[in-house]
Amino acid sequence: MTKLLHLVFIISVFLQSAYAAPVRPTLQAPLEEKQILFGFGASYLNSKGNFDTGGSQKDFESAGSFGSFTGTLFGQYGASNQITLFSDLSFVSNTAKGTSSTTSTKITNTEIGLGDFDLGMRFQANREPI
Repeated sequence: MTKLLHLVFIISVFLQSAYAAPVRPTLQAPLEEKQILFGFGASYLNSKGNFDTGGSQKDFESAGSFGSFTGTLFGQYGASNQITLFSDLSFVSNTAKGTSSTTSTKITNTEIGLGDFDLGMRFQANREPI
């Protein structure tokens, strides 16, 4: 049961970090014409281990760790009463810490940069619930 809960947690973290987090607001109806919405979302992950192919939890070698911070700016614009344009841009910082396998010294590697850029349009044919 514990392995199943760990697996569900890892899958949810993966899906959240890859597809849903930070989330731009989901609206039931498109924005009103010429309405603008801006915002910021953030997510953080810190791990000292992972799961092997057999589903067992395993610590990183040499007491290593991995941390990731993602910040996303997003915006939406109501092009009409049925069409909403949206965009978001992510900024990512990943840090890996551990001990070098060749020199036995402690190392920290941090990478910072732009993440995904999304641009899209949402169309809703019906503004009222059916």
